[in-house]
Amino acid sequence: KFYKIFSLLIQNSTFKIHNFIKFSLRLSKHIHFVKRYGINYIQVKDLINFDNSHYSTSLGFGAGRVNWGNHNTFIGYQAGFSNTSGYYNSAMGYLALFSNTTGNYNSAMGDQAGYNCKGSGNLFLGYQAGYHETGSNTLYIDNSDTSHPLIYGEFDNDIVKINGKLGVGTTPGTYRLTLPNTANDLGKGIANAWETYSSRRWKTNITPIENPLDKVFRLRGVYFN
Repeated sequence: KFYKIFSLLIQNSTFKIHNFIKFSLRLSKHIHFVKRYGINYIQVKDLINFDNSHYSTSLGFGAGRVNWGNHNTFIGYQAGFSNTSGYYNSAMGYLALFSNTTGNYNSAMGDQAGYNCKGSGNLFLGYQAGYHETGSNTLYIDNSDTSHPLIYGEFDNDIVKINGKLGVGTTPGTYRLTLPNTANDLGKGIANAWETYSSRRWKTNITPIENPLDKVFRLRGVYFN
């Protein structure tokens, strides 16, 4: 089958067999079978690394440069650059998860996402998302290195924080939370109880009411439809 396909390629006028052979020869110079930590690797001049023993794949110059952890995927220039024994990490983007060495179960997508990550169980989405985070079990969704991302979370504490205005089923307005302006249940909220910030520590200029009972007795109650 191979010879039949090869013959067809030669017969195709658009197939440049001479250039193909030159490309193959150039590429062959950069293909290396490497043995590191007793494990066989295939490398293409530090650009592509396949580690079938540890089930890891690296694509990009310096990606997963010293990795020997299991089940890692690093795609992009120096993505996962410092990873050694960390496992089940995924990084896609320029310098994504660059500093992680032994952390596990981290996922980063975006240039420099999770750059300083040292912990485990983190999820970083966006350009420089979670750039300065060194802890574990955090969620960052943003397109900058801010410590107050649009969406922040803590998986171990079941916490989600939205640093912006939220519209549920509608476009948010001037308020932090907006529901649809409808009379049905879609425009309502429900809870067992609502707590407020009403407390002495939130009040200023507190003065006593003179003759409070007299003011109460002067109230006029009414019925209305």
